[in-house]
Amino acid sequence: MEKKLSLDQIPKEDESVDDPFSGLATSELTRGDVVELRVNISANLLFRLYRAIDYFADAFEDQIDSDIEEMLELIGSSLGNRIPVVGKAVDYKVVDEEDGKTIKRSAELDSDEKVDAEDLEIVTLLNLDSLWVDPIQTLFNNDRFVVYCRVEDVDIDRWYPLKVTRAINSLSEPAAENLNREFERGLQDIRNQLSEIQNFTDWSTDSAAQWSRDIQQYTESLEDEYDQDVSEDEQEQLIVEALGTVDVGDEVSQTAQRKKVLNAYTDSFIEMLDLDPIGDEKRQQLRSDASETVGAGNQIDELDGSSNVFRIEAKAVAMYW
Repeated sequence: MEKKLSLDQIPKEDESVDDPFSGLATSELTRGDVVELRVNISANLLFRLYRAIDYFADAFEDQIDSDIEEMLELIGSSLGNRIPVVGKAVDYKVVDEEDGKTIKRSAELDSDEKVDAEDLEIVTLLNLDSLWVDPIQTLFNNDRFVVYCRVEDVDIDRWYPLKVTRAINSLSEPAAENLNREFERGLQDIRNQLSEIQNFTDWSTDSAAQWSRDIQQYTESLEDEYDQDVSEDEQEQLIVEALGTVDVGDEVSQTAQRKKVLNAYTDSFIEMLDLDPIGDEKRQQLRSDASETVGAGNQIDELDGSSNVFRIEAKAVAMYW
């Protein structure tokens, strides 16, 4: 089957292409067409907020009201076993021409086209059961993948990853937009509650996501150090115990808070698995190893609803490095 966009259209260094890519009018992309392109993958903003907060909410379940619990459950059930992701094309941009919009190779844009060019994005739902890498560690890090997919819809203004919102959108776009906004506002409120309860200095979307990545990466460092394998349920239990016993309210800097939380997490890890303790120097080394890996993930948060984006909804067939 012909691919409308393909890696074959992107020449490698010092190589020529037999049939050079001269551009593709977006009007030629229709449902069922196949595209293959390199993308920087990140999770949808709503999912990032939900997963990062849900990751820690168990530690404060006695202080979270029933309305918030119901909203988290509704979001979780609407997501099901799927993860909404956004893939920003590496090799292509979309430019506005006299006869309509055209997808062009980024490297071939002239200076005028670069000013107003739109990013090309693929939005899709990934089946959690089909993933063979940890979704939090991967999808919060803006990693580069090749995505092979079938087009579902083209040039969509807004994308709603939740089933409940998509169902409402089929009846009323304004109602769907309002519901999506209420979900985001509700998650922001939860974040504020957590901030008040635990006195974290920064519970922004970036920071909440970073705490999730930090804990995940640090757990992997501890697993390697002790040759252990901790399940997701055990990890969540360790987070609850660590955040339930440590008080970071007297720590001003994020670095000091991080050290205190990870030290408490290490103590819980050692106690749960009945392991030999490790000293301050080794703990510092493990914290440094985790921090270096997490630092690469801080580039993730451009708004999902950016107006300077040409968005294609697709059904992923395969995704690989």
